[in-house]
Amino acid sequence: MTTTAMDIGQKELPAGWKWVKLGELPIDIGDGNYSSKYPKQSDFLDHGIPFVRATNLQNGTVIMSDMRYISESQHSTLLKGHLKEGDVLIVTRGNIGELALVPTEHTNSNINAQLVRLRTDRDVLDHQFAFFALKSD
Repeated sequence: MTTTAMDIGQKELPAGWKWVKLGELPIDIGDGNYSSKYPKQSDFLDHGIPFVRATNLQNGTVIMSDMRYISESQHSTLLKGHLKEGDVLIVTRGNIGELALVPTEHTNSNINAQLVRLRTDRDVLDHQFAFFALKSD
């Protein structure tokens, strides 16, 4: 049985759109790395690969204020947290629910364990649409 707009009390969708459950969408969900690979305070550098934390998410984007950095070699071991432009980041510890859309300059940055990354299949779900849908009431 197909769910229609009338079934859930919503307006009709634009042509070509369809109702689907969130769990049916092609979204790759990942988070930062844990365990012994996780950077220690002594691992952080003055420059290198940005290591994005919850405090670096502000006004829907990633900000450079108080950014931490890790080495290229450490980045190559922390594979879970690699970012691509358009990924949606969600804070899971700290300011829970804060969202950011990863800008071009943070392609290949890395995230810590306070963040969850959502990566959409853009042929099915536009990353900007996903960001604004999650940000809306």
